[in-house]
Amino acid sequence: HLTAYGLMEFADMARVHKVDPALLERMEQFLRSKQASDGSWHKSFKRTAYIACALKSAGRPNPKAQAWLAKRAVAIKDPYALALAALAGATKLSPRAWVPAGETMVGSRGRSARVETTALAAQAMLAQGDHAEAFRAVRQLLVLRGDDGRFGTTQSTVQALRASLAAASDGPPQPAEVEILGDDGTVTRKLSVERESVSVPLGSPTRLQVRSQGTLRYT
Repeated sequence: HLTAYGLMEFADMARVHKVDPALLERMEQFLRSKQASDGSWHKSFKRTAYIACALKSAGRPNPKAQAWLAKRAVAIKDPYALALAALAGATKLSPRAWVPAGETMVGSRGRSARVETTALAAQAMLAQGDHAEAFRAVRQLLVLRGDDGRFGTTQSTVQALRASLAAASDGPPQPAEVEILGDDGTVTRKLSVERESVSVPLGSPTRLQVRSQGTLRYT
């Protein structure tokens, strides 16, 4: 699966810097050469989902892998594997707790694995049009961010940033009712956010609490 990881990296790089298309073609052909006749890689759902996701993200979807995953997705319980399969275009996600069953394909565990899984799920739900659940997943990512601004490992941080950027560019925010809470939990101010951007001076330490079905993006 390291070739799949490399394919994603070079495909991303090609968006901002010149990359020889022949390199991407060779990587795709290598992955296809290792693919079983039934469409899987090693008959592993997680591995097949990871490679199919890499191919699709590089603009090289693999219909055989998508079909193999689609037939088996209903029996899969691991949210990480399902998020990969959804990003590969093989299934759709439903709301759930995004806690992986084990380590990810890049070796993430614990909080980093949860961040990676949640970020992948957010991207998949945005792609399938489930914007409300996607934004909830992105808000979970903000809670999981460390004090230093990172989201754990390099890969989990990359996926978290991808999900955040995808959500931020997914159309204008919807109106939202916001409550500003003081340290003691009492509401000190209420406001309705309807414009694309609004600045709110908070002063002393406060908390923001959203009480509506609207979508609020904030920094």
